[in-house]
Amino acid sequence: MSKSGVNVFLTKGTLDALGLDQYSGNYNLVEYHTEYTIGSFIVYPFKTHHDAAQSAGYILYSKKLQEKLLFVTDTNYLDYLFFGLNYIMIEANYSQALLDENVQCGYLNKILADRISCNHMELEDTKQYLLETNLKDVKEIHLLHLSRNNAEPDVFVQEVQELTGIPTFTKEWD
Repeated sequence: MSKSGVNVFLTKGTLDALGLDQYSGNYNLVEYHTEYTIGSFIVYPFKTHHDAAQSAGYILYSKKLQEKLLFVTDTNYLDYLFFGLNYIMIEANYSQALLDENVQCGYLNKILADRISCNHMELEDTKQYLLETNLKDVKEIHLLHLSRNNAEPDVFVQEVQELTGIPTFTKEWD
């Protein structure tokens, strides 16, 4: 994307892990807990918990629309509660019951299952985070990064929507 002229925003850890030189493209480094103005958006990166180098989630605030979005994937939990959110795009990667069943049936090896559970949000953790978050102004919830073999999209959407009363969506697999 950078070579096509698109500005790419990433952490130093991600840049280094990809073996990129900051000056070889349109790379813009971001640091945790620092606000950046990018066009009509204010972007706030924060630390997530994943085995990738310096992974980040983001709060995006549209100055034009005066709305706030939480975007977070590739983490097994969140350290922060955010207020005034209008949209939540959050990982709900797997169901522990499905993960355990797939290991027991031999469809998934234990090492990979452990990596999944250490690096990704399980549905119950996503639901708990939503319960702890002030959802007063949230218009939509989007569940992201669902595991093809360890998640049930329709069930996940139904459970979150019943829990929160907020329209909830995810992309169906092709």
